[in-house]
This record gives sequence, C-alpha cells and structure tokens, in this order.
Amino acid sequence: MQRAAAFFWRHRGPVLTVLAALPALAPLLRPGLIRAMDAYVHAFRLAEFHRVLATGTLLPRWAPNFGYGYGDGVFNFYAPLTYYLAEVFHVLDLDLVLSLKAVWVLTVLLAALAMYTWTREIFGRERIAAPFLSAVAYVYFPYFLVNLYERGALAEALAMAVAPLAAWVLHRLIVERRLVYVPVAALTLAALLLAHNIAALMFAPALGVYCLALLVSQRAHWRRGLLLLGAAGLLFLALTAFYWLPAWAELPLVSAEHLTEEVFDPRTMLVPLTGLVQTSLVYDYVQKNMALVPLLLALVGLAVPLVARLKRAPRGLLATLAGLAAVQLLFMTDLTRPLWNAVGLVSHVWPWRFLAGVGLCLAPLIGSLAMLMPEMRRREQATLGWKASIAYLWWCGPPIIAAILIASATAGLPGGHWHLTDSELTVAGVHRQEYLTGHMGASISSEYVPAWVEWKPGEIPRRPLTADERGIDPAARPPTVQVIEHTPFTLRLATSGAGPVVLHAFYYPTQQATIDGRPVPVRPVGPLGLAAIDVPAGAHQVALYHADTPVRLAGNVISLAALLTLAGLCFWAARWRGLAALVVPALLLVPILSLPALTAPSSAPPPIQPLAVDFGDSLRLVGYRLDDAANLTLYWQARGPITEPYRVVLGWQAADGTVWSHREGDPVHGTAPMTTWEVGEVMPDPWVLALPSEAPPGDYRLLLAVLDPAGEPLGITSLTTWTVTRPAASPVEPAFQYLRDLVLGDETGQIAFAGFDLGTWAETGGPAPVRPSQSLDVVLGWHARGIVRDDYSVALALRDGRGQTHAQRDFLPVLDLPPTTQWPEGQLVTRQYELTVPADLGPGAYELCLSLYDGLTGRRLLDPNAGLADVPLARVKVPYPHEAAPSHPIDAIQLDDRIALVGYDVTPEPLRVGPNRDEALVLTLYWRCLAPIATSYTVSAQVIGPDGVLWGQEDFEPVGSTYLTTDWGVGEVIPDTYRIVIWEGAPPGEYHLAVNLYEKATGATVPPGGIRVTFGSLAAAP
Repeated sequence: MQRAAAFFWRHRGPVLTVLAALPALAPLLRPGLIRAMDAYVHAFRLAEFHRVLATGTLLPRWAPNFGYGYGDGVFNFYAPLTYYLAEVFHVLDLDLVLSLKAVWVLTVLLAALAMYTWTREIFGRERIAAPFLSAVAYVYFPYFLVNLYERGALAEALAMAVAPLAAWVLHRLIVERRLVYVPVAALTLAALLLAHNIAALMFAPALGVYCLALLVSQRAHWRRGLLLLGAAGLLFLALTAFYWLPAWAELPLVSAEHLTEEVFDPRTMLVPLTGLVQTSLVYDYVQKNMALVPLLLALVGLAVPLVARLKRAPRGLLATLAGLAAVQLLFMTDLTRPLWNAVGLVSHVWPWRFLAGVGLCLAPLIGSLAMLMPEMRRREQATLGWKASIAYLWWCGPPIIAAILIASATAGLPGGHWHLTDSELTVAGVHRQEYLTGHMGASISSEYVPAWVEWKPGEIPRRPLTADERGIDPAARPPTVQVIEHTPFTLRLATSGAGPVVLHAFYYPTQQATIDGRPVPVRPVGPLGLAAIDVPAGAHQVALYHADTPVRLAGNVISLAALLTLAGLCFWAARWRGLAALVVPALLLVPILSLPALTAPSSAPPPIQPLAVDFGDSLRLVGYRLDDAANLTLYWQARGPITEPYRVVLGWQAADGTVWSHREGDPVHGTAPMTTWEVGEVMPDPWVLALPSEAPPGDYRLLLAVLDPAGEPLGITSLTTWTVTRPAASPVEPAFQYLRDLVLGDETGQIAFAGFDLGTWAETGGPAPVRPSQSLDVVLGWHARGIVRDDYSVALALRDGRGQTHAQRDFLPVLDLPPTTQWPEGQLVTRQYELTVPADLGPGAYELCLSLYDGLTGRRLLDPNAGLADVPLARVKVPYPHEAAPSHPIDAIQLDDRIALVGYDVTPEPLRVGPNRDEALVLTLYWRCLAPIATSYTVSAQVIGPDGVLWGQEDFEPVGSTYLTTDWGVGEVIPDTYRIVIWEGAPPGEYHLAVNLYEKATGATVPPGGIRVTFGSLAAAP
C-alpha cells in the first residue's frame, strides 16, 4: 500500500489525467466497430493495407483490390501512421477491428498525456492542477470527440493527439536550445504529418506563431533557437520525403479534382458570426461549430492571469494562444469569405477543420483557471501526505471544472456500432461497400482513382458498351491467354498470337510490363483507362507489375539518409540520451519492419490451374485457383464484345446429385458486369465457396455454369473435386421469443422470416412501455429460400398510427449483417439490431416495424401473399404523465371502474354559429385510466344544442386512432382531441358537450347499456 501511495504521489499528475480520460473511451467498450461516418472506411483500408504488407511491400502505395478490383492509389496519398500502428497491435494477435479500436484508445490517452506534458512546460513543472485541467479540456474538446465518434476520422484525431506533443518538443527546443531536441522535434513533426497531412497543414500556422512567440521571449538567444528550429524542420522534411514527395509529384495523376467540386466547396461551409458558437450547454454533434462551455471557460481562463496578475501566469503565451484561437474561429465565418474567394478551392481544407487548432489553443487557457490555486510548499506536502493532497486538489476546484467539461461533451455523444468482424473485411466486402456507396477506394469522392478513368464510379454503365465507348476494336481477336501467376502486384500470362491484352486494372504510370523479360510500354485504353499491352505474334510470357518511380526512389533515399543523420545527431548531442532516442524508436520499428514476414501466409498460395473452356464465342475461362479455405478465384477473358448480361453459377455437387453452397451472381461481386469488359480483358473473379458444416462426408465436384439472361446454360464444366471426411454436423437453431411464418421476396430471391427476440424490454401483456433515448434491441432470424441474387439492407422503424415515421435505422450489408447473397440456402442467419427511441419522442403508441430493401434501387421486398412491405414486430408506447392541467378541470366522471373523464379544453369560446355556414370547435378530452382495458373503444364526442338536438359529432378511436384504449396504462392522463363541425343552421344559445364510448365491431358500450355523459356547456352566438 505504501509503495502504491508513493508511486501515485510521484506520478499523480499523469495518473489523474489518464483516469479523467477514461470516460472518453466508454463507446469503445461495446463489441463491433464505432458507428461513425468514416470508421468502416478505416476498417476496410486497414484490411487492404494488411493484405499489401503481407506480400512483402514495406511501403504500401497501391490498393489493388479497391476500385471494384481495378486498383486505387489511396495509400500513396493518405497518411499511413494510423494503419502502421494498427498493424503493430495486429501482430500482437488482436484482430483487425480490435487493432483499430486499440488505436482509438491510444489516440485518447496520447492526447491527454501530450497536453499534460506541454502545459506543464507552460505553467511550471512543479504544477499539477493546471496541466491536468488542460488535458481534460483537450480530450473533451468536442471537435476531438467529433473526429472519434461522429466522423470516425481516426487519422485526424491521431494528429490532434500528436499536436500538443509537437508543441512541447518545440517549446523545449527553443527555450533550452539543446541539440538533442532537434532529432526529437523532427520525429514528432514527422509523426504529425504521417498521422494526417491535412491536419498537419491546419496546425502549421498555430505552431509557427507559437514558436515565433517563444523566440521573441528568448531575446538574447533567439538566433540559436531559430537555427535549431530550422535544422529540425529540414530534418523533418527529409524524414517524411518518402511520403510527401511522391504524393505531391503524383497528385496530377489521380482524380483529386473531385474534391474541388461544388459539394466540397469550403465557401458553402462558412457560418454567420451569430451561428459560430452553439448556445446549448450540451454539445450537439450534428453541427460542426464551436462549443459554448469550453469557450466560456477559456475566456475566464484568459482573464484570470491578466486580472489577478499571478506571478507564475504565462501571460504572453496565453495571450498568443488566445489570439490564434480567435483568428482560427474567424476563418470559419462569413467575414473571411473574400479571403476564401481569393484562395479558391483547396482539397480537403474545410473551415470547420480549424476547430482542431482552436482546441489546441484553448486547452491551456482553460487550464489557467487552476492558477488560482496557491502553491503548496514541499514541506507542507510531506506533512499532509498524499490523502490531504487529493483533498487539497478537490478543494481548489479543477476536478469540478473537469467534470463540467466531461458532462457537457459526453451527454450528447453519438452511439451505435457496426457488427463488423474480420471475416467480413474481405475483398468481396470492399467491393460491396464501394458499389453501395458509389465511392471507389473507400474515399469520399473516389479522389484517388487514376486520372485516365473518364467515368465516375456511379456513372460506370451497367449496359453493353458501344463501339465508340470501347478502347479496343470490337472486331479484334485477342491473343490466346493462360494465367501463370497472380499476386496483388504481378500478373504473368502466357499468350500466343498478336494483339492487345487488357488487364482488369486501372492504368497508372508505376505499372511496368515485360514480354519474355524485355520491357514494353503499358497504355490506357477505353473510358475506364484500363492497362493494355500489345503482344506480338508468337508464344510469349507477359508480366505486369508495379515498380517505384524515380521520384519515389528519391524520396526513399532522402528519408533513409535523414534517418542516419538523426541517429548521428542523437549520439553526438548526448550519448545516453541519444542511445535511448535511437533504441526506443528502433524497438517500435522492429515489429513494423517485420510485418511482411510475420503476416505473410505460412505457405505459398496454390498454383493457378490453366484452362481453356469457352462459353459461347466471346467468353473463355482461362484458369482458376482454389485454396484450403475455399477461396476461389476464376480467371476469365473476353474473346470479343459481350452484349448480354451473363451470370455465373457455382456449387459443390455430392454423389447423390445434391448441390451444396450454391452461388449465383455477376463476376467480381456484381461490380463489373461482363457487358462492360473490353475485348481481350483478363478478369480475376473472386468467390468464397466453403461447404457448410452439415454437408455429409463424401466426394464433391465443383461445378461452374454460365447462364444467359433467360437462365439457359451456355455451358457447364467441372473444375475439381473435394473430399469431406468429417461427420456431418446437425445445426442447432435457437428458440425465438416470437415465431413468424412470413416470406419476403420476388423473382430475385425469397427470404423467410424465421422469428425474433425482443429481450426483456418487451415482456408485457400490452404495448411495451419505453422511454426517450432508450435502446430497443432486437434479434432477427432469417432463412434464404433458394438463391438470393441481391444484397438487401434491413430497416427498423417506429411509426405511429397515421403511418408517420418517427425513427428509423438502416443496417447495411457487410457492416451490419452478412450479405444476403452469401446466405446458404435453408441455413438460419441471426443478427442483433438496435434502434434508439428519439430523445424528443412524445407520448403515444408506435409500431416497431421491419423491412428489407435493395440499397441501390430502394426497392422493398414484399410478402407475396399479404403484400406487406413492413413487418410489425412489436407495439410500444411512451406513456403519458399521470397529471395534466386542463383549462376546465372537472370532478372525475367515471364511465366505469376503468375509465374516468377529468377535464376538457374547448375553443373557441364563445362558439359562433350561423344559418348559412358550418362552424367548428376543437375539443380536447382528458381521460384517466383507472385499470387495464382489454377492449379498444371508439369515442363519440358530441355537441347538443339548446333545443336538445345533436348539432355536431365526431367518432374516432382515441388520439386520432394512434393511442387506443388497450394502450392506456394505469394512472395515465391522456389528452384526446377532436374537431367537431357544427352544422349549418344551428341556433344561438347554450350548448352542452357530451361523450360516450362504444366498441365498433359489437356496439358494446361503456358502461354496459350505454350512457351519454354530459360534462360542460358552451355559449353560442351568431
């Protein structure tokens, strides 16, 4: 205990900082991936990054499986540090999704400790409270959490975590002017750039002005500080030359202009000065503007040292940070529109991104609030002990301010998760997401697609290409091809004859080709800009692969030389510190440098089996590869223009003729129909075709067929055999709380709804009572009947009795559920879903409904028998309060022992009537439920004239048929409004209001036998 207390006392500042940062990690505790905008993008990119590393490529630049399998240059331009860090965790045996979440955790903790370290330098190293408060303010600065949990911009959040570390190193470099800080500063700035290049650009002005302020404060030694700062900057640029130099040189080679289109115009994102700051104490994460609570605390924090004139208050630096924050906030407003007009469109530079620099500058200002706490002398510390010190810290208030910051930032924090696992981060998953979103390369606007691609992803035609749209003459006969070897960066072909060979790959200048070992040119063809090689007559061996350009090699050499220079500076500046500065990064780099060997498959992939099987005159199967995990890759060649949408059918046929694991669909997961293939194009087509566990032992033949649009086979072939020796498994299906015999589907496939579980929240005899912001968990079970040809999305919705939707959540293929095209026929598929009740949902009854729809066309699957598009799962209700304040309260009139009328509102008063027109009044009845009601009654609201004649009536089930009497809960007071038309010719005088309740179907009334309850009067005049 004493050792623990002593450790805590020595490191109480960092320990308290880490503990305060833990609530920011709460959303990561649930399984799955954070349901943020770009979180799944990082997951798919990490999976592709890992696949490229596993080939032995240390610096991934090209993503061969992105862009529908055509390839994409995302890794050449997007900062890679996030993925390298995730790979380190993956090497430590975490799966890819958990590795990504581990980087989330690392980012939060690094942000807290880096800000603590920097502000301790500002406020004095003996202080704890001010750095602690600054760290809390930074971690819970809403834009930092926006990046983590709303945008899912993990790389930008990582840059925000590194930025205060860079500020601390630059501070030490300028103030202490020691050579050892030059390599440390260079490494830290390199980490900032490699975390997120755009964020580094946004931080650069703030860090530059901060350094200038420090140089001014070092009047006598500013020259040496400036010299060391320049050396660190040059070393930083050299260290990162392997990244920024090729990215800068190759930017014209991709479609970066997509990010300067109107939808991304920063001038459309400027806000008026009055809309710059939110007015709510709880941050609204839908808007990307300044939070109120940290801004108010920062203003107070700036005033404290200036007004109180505390001795240790760093007034100059705080004033500089305040000015930087003000300027960056100004750049978000309409006031700077002329400047934005002059600069024009800049890729990825959007006004709200200045909030990252604002958070960096405001956190120390908030921390300065703790400067009001008088310092405790060391003698007093030793006398009071660590317990009294904790009490002293609390007494001074920083933890209270920290709690306010945490509460205001986390109260509205977005929630939700994707049920994404490593098994779904496949090439097929990438293609489906690209196809559903219309974005190639898992990027916001396909900006890394090569510039030779004339069609945008959403414009790539699904119809047959015309002769003018083709890059190869439709009449040309391409050489006969056999596929010999295929890796992500190499495709070796054996050809015969003369003509063009077109690859299913976008052309990019890093591609190099050889024929029989001799270099030959690669050229782009067609509107898709596919890579083509002209092969001369005769039998030849053709190879196509990616190679480094001179610019890339120059960047690599410069970075390597800078790394050696950095090591030399470390040893020269201070031997033991230099050794530590060299050894520690080396230890971190060892796993990264070893990744290709550590993550490479334990054995080489099986060889490709060459084939020459023709399906019609224009399609040939030229090879296939099948591994032990049932990953099948087919290799096709278009021998001529394919004018009809052929489909591929695969399955394992047992000895008794039964076909297992039946698959049918378009090649490349539906993203590249055969009608869009160029003449001579060679197409790798991946499939997953594992036999289910219940398949009996025996020999199975892998059958392949190609069907024409009418479903007639163009040909059938047997590829290989597979022997199953294990015993057949008997699948155990879970018991559902509710069973449903319902089939949704059409000619594209049918899906049987097996049942569902609602959990404990729905265990009630009537509508399940729920509360605003409550999560409704639902487990759904499905069976695929036959072949499902499309990937459907699931939608859960809350709708009222009028059919109005009050909440809806859509669950996407791959991210939230296994793609329906991969469902084995007859096998149960289950998944848990979650729908959150809106926080502002008013009292009433609602239907929890389920629907399936095609995410591309919006077409919903219907029950072919009942014609249902929405499947009702449960009736829920937000209960009415037990008290109400009608304008005309009355002593409770009990219709029976279950229902009482306790008051009413009526307008207008007095009522106007006339001989030549209808008039209307609005009557609101207030019912109190005294006991559960098993019958749904209709209310008849009536107006009785002075002559005793009925002059107006409206009959409806309560609350406009949306909150039936069977929905009422004991004690609830239900306001029930009716618009009653007073018919033409009504006489003036005193009118009476009356009601009765009856059952529509049977005529049964409340009370039995019927009674008209008269409860109020109303004067009427002409």
